[in-house]
Amino acid sequence: MNLNDNYKLALKSSFTDRNVVFKFKIDYTQQINEYHFVGYGDIFAKLGGLKSALGPVFDIVVPCTIFNFLWMLVAIIKNKYKQEYILELEKTVKLYFNQLS
Repeated sequence: MNLNDNYKLALKSSFTDRNVVFKFKIDYTQQINEYHFVGYGDIFAKLGGLKSALGPVFDIVVPCTIFNFLWMLVAIIKNKYKQEYILELEKTVKLYFNQLS
């Protein structure tokens, strides 16, 4: 080994430039992040405001929707039992017509 008086190792190098260049990728613009936290109270306050604003609309739309559903249900039931009703009516009319004659 090649040690000097300060017990340092002397290196043989062909590097003679003393300027050291560090290339850092730095963005110098300031970023501001805002975080908005929503609590349960905020959610219920917004829901209460929506209910009071849309309440009259729901008071009209909901009964109309229920009425429309029931009307379609009645049409389905009526179509299903229509043929059976006709056959029973014919039997009843023939029975009473035969009893009269």
